[in-house]
Amino acid sequence: MKILFTLFSCCLVIHLFGQVFHGVIDDTYPIIIELEASNKLSINGSYQYKKIGKDLSLKGSFTADQDLTGARAFEWKEFDSSGRVTGVFRGTWTEDLTVNRIVLYGEWINPKTNKKLPFVAMEQKHIERNKPYVFPEIYSMNNEQLGHKAFFALPKFHKITQRAALKIESHLSFEKLLESSFKDIRLNYEKCACGHVGLNYKVHYLQDSIINLEIQSEFLGPYPSVHQQFFTFNIFSGQKIKIDHFINEKQYDNILAKINEELQKRKNKMEEGKEYLEKIIITKDALAAYSLSTDGIIFHITYPIPHYLAAFQPATDYLIPWSSLD
Repeated sequence: MKILFTLFSCCLVIHLFGQVFHGVIDDTYPIIIELEASNKLSINGSYQYKKIGKDLSLKGSFTADQDLTGARAFEWKEFDSSGRVTGVFRGTWTEDLTVNRIVLYGEWINPKTNKKLPFVAMEQKHIERNKPYVFPEIYSMNNEQLGHKAFFALPKFHKITQRAALKIESHLSFEKLLESSFKDIRLNYEKCACGHVGLNYKVHYLQDSIINLEIQSEFLGPYPSVHQQFFTFNIFSGQKIKIDHFINEKQYDNILAKINEELQKRKNKMEEGKEYLEKIIITKDALAAYSLSTDGIIFHITYPIPHYLAAFQPATDYLIPWSSLD
């Protein structure tokens, strides 16, 4: 049976202004920022502390052109309702291509005392009026001795029932995703700027009753590594959805045959490391990591190849079109 889906666009379309960001100041004060502007130089908007809920105006501009990485420096002044300057944000506006979102990071400065507090904020994506959406809950940490900073973004859910949100988020905690508490991660990072150094997410699909997420975590040890995890949930019940929801038993054999045939072609083209894959056959268990798109189901396969040969491994993603599941 063919299953039809509609998908919010996951393509990177940057609307420079009219954006919403969720973040945190000094790892302690959660904030939400709403930006609007009339041109590409000025940056105007407002922000509020989530626990207080009172808007403070923001006015400022970019203070430098894009650097080689595409980042831009900015400065905003913060005004209260009487027009007094109550704070200054100085930071960098950068594009995180892995998750197709803008990240802001820098310092909040008290104009009276010149006290500086770090802040980080991340753009919210996939917002449609009166429909469920995902926003980032930001955690950050800093190794002052080495001058390293890191942040984590856990997905949180709005406009779904509290019961469903709690069920979904129970699968997406630090303990479940990284097998450690944020407290322990931070303590380790403050000592060595190593271990778990990042967590972010990408929404591949959010429509009808289904959400499909990719969680990306970074680990810094002898070699840096990125780990991907994929989750699909019913956003109304909060139940986790397995691949069996989309594929019946009769279709498994055809899918596995196609993937193994494609894998053999890719093995034949490998320049190095072929010996690690010679006896590898993709089985049903390998299909547990998947994402959804309008074109079909994408299966993400992991291979037992040493780190130093990672560049030579075959592609890890296999698209099975919905049309082939008729």
